[in-house]
Formats: sequence, structure tokens, C-alpha cells
Amino acid sequence: MLSFVLIVAMMLIVGCGKNEEDQEQPVNDDIEVSNNENNENEINEDNTENENDEELPASNDQEFSEASLDLTEPLEDIKEFYNSIYFSDVNIIDQDEGLIGIKVSKSIKEDSYEASVNAYTIDPQARMTLVVTNSEDEFEAQANKSDLSGIAMAEEVKEEVYEFAESLIWKEEGNSYRLKGGRRVLSTVEENNIAPEEDRLLFYENMAKTNNELDDVNEFLDKIIMPTTLPSDYELSLVSIEKNTTEITFSSYPIELVYGLKTNGGEALYFINYGKYEQAPLLVGDGLEEMEIEGVTVQSKEDDIMFTLGDETYRINYSDLALDDVLEIAKSMIEQFN
Repeated sequence: MLSFVLIVAMMLIVGCGKNEEDQEQPVNDDIEVSNNENNENEINEDNTENENDEELPASNDQEFSEASLDLTEPLEDIKEFYNSIYFSDVNIIDQDEGLIGIKVSKSIKEDSYEASVNAYTIDPQARMTLVVTNSEDEFEAQANKSDLSGIAMAEEVKEEVYEFAESLIWKEEGNSYRLKGGRRVLSTVEENNIAPEEDRLLFYENMAKTNNELDDVNEFLDKIIMPTTLPSDYELSLVSIEKNTTEITFSSYPIELVYGLKTNGGEALYFINYGKYEQAPLLVGDGLEEMEIEGVTVQSKEDDIMFTLGDETYRINYSDLALDDVLEIAKSMIEQFN
């Protein structure tokens, strides 16, 4: 009888031990994930030969063709669209120093445009962001949107002007406008209080045409080196120009040109060009590698490569091509500089 009790007790102890291991397993999984992230560089180095072996056939199979990309027309279209829209000459924005960033994009296939303009107010400083698209569809969708209870989400504050989701929306000359931001001041003196929606309405009431702020980007654009070799079946899909007088984020630069190419299957390739900076952009972080092409240092990390030619820095973002193929594209650009 005593032997039977001891056997049962040992079985219970073993069973409890297994349950404790099962409960701690998620913690061990988290630690393994953390270790994998921290050692990502080592893993990449260990698998470099295998990855190269897998990519080489793709590189050999990839067909290339001579490229003659011309961004002149879409860039002129972008400037024309920007010059046709309205901003504001309201006195709460410093017209000389308050404008901090402009970004205008054109989607080639859809023939659609979007402009984003960032500005700071004065006394006190707060950001206001105006987004304009070349269709009234977005305005109509927002102005007529209802919640799950069927209650309208947009509140009309002036004729055909609405407050919607902490922004002011309206339409003008076939375009949709959406304005976000504004000052929020709470004072013990009620007349000194300022609400963001008051700033937004004040902005709208003082609309004025933009002032050709993108007309001075040609000097930068004229220096950009375009690839002369590209994978077959990739066609221009997007062009965007961005001009910043103040850094909006840690990754923004005084002027940026982006153009994207896509295949019918959706594979994408993006070229990002930076200029007029004080310090050249660099890729940073784990997994960074460097190589030389025609005497130029090319950085590589994940799906990006970056290199500097003269006063401009070039970044190529890819996800559907082998690295060797992207380096061929970069080489066609570097050879023109040399």
C-alpha cells in the first residue's frame, strides 16, 4: 500500500512539472523572438551564401531594357496643379516663415493629384495641414458619411463647408479640400480661448491662391541622374515632389523627388532623390552592408540601397527584385556621373 502511494505521488509531481513548463513556454517564445531580432544581422550573415544562390537564377532570368524615363511632363503637371489650388493668407500664419512643407504627387495611370501643405501658426505655434485632391469625390464621401446609428458625421458650419473628424472640409473648383490642426488655447479669460475649429474656419475665410512655391525646384531636378537600364515591363506609375523649409520629421530633407514604377502584376520599384541638404542622408541600423560600384560607395539594407553622386543622394526601394538586379540599375546611374 505504501509503495502505491509513493508511485501516485511521483506521478503527480511529474505532471505538475509539465504544466509549469507549458505555462512558461510563451515567455520562452518571446525571448526567442527578441533574440532573433537582436541577432538579425548574424542570421543574415549566416544565410548570405544560400540567399545569393537562390537570387542568382532570378537575376539571370530578369530581362533588362534600355530606359529613357522623362519626368518633365508629370513634373510640369504637378506644378500646374499646385499653382491652381488655394492656401490662405490668414494672419495667424506667418506668410514668410510659417510655410514649412509642400508635397505634391501625381498618379500617372489614374491621372490624379494630391497636394499636402504644412504650416505653423503664430502665438502660439500649432501645425495646420491642408490636403487637396483633384476630385470632389472625397469631399462628397466625407460630407455625406453617417455613423452606425445613421447620424451624420459632418456638421455644416457654412454653406457647403463642414467640420468632419476634427478637420474642415469643402470643395473648390472641382477639388476636395481637407484642413487639419489649429491652435487650442484655454484661458481664465474666456475671450482669450481659442479652439482649433475656429482657426480652421478663419483659414477658410481667408483663402488665397498659392504663390508658385515649387517653381524654384528646377535647379535640383536638372541635376537628377536617371537610370538608363531598367527591368522590362516596369512603367512609370507615380511622381512626387516634396519641398521642406523646416524638417517635419527626422527623415525629411529640403527637397525630395520620388518616382515609382510598377508592372501589370503590381511589382513596384521606387526611386527617392534628396538634395539641398547640409548632411547627406545615410542608411543606418542593423543589417547594413556597403559595397563599391565604379568607385562609389553603395549602402544596402533590407529592400533599400543608397548612394551619393555629387550634391544629390539616390535611394532605390525594391521588394520584387534581386539585389544584383537593383545594383545593375544603380550602376547605370553611377556610370553617367563618372
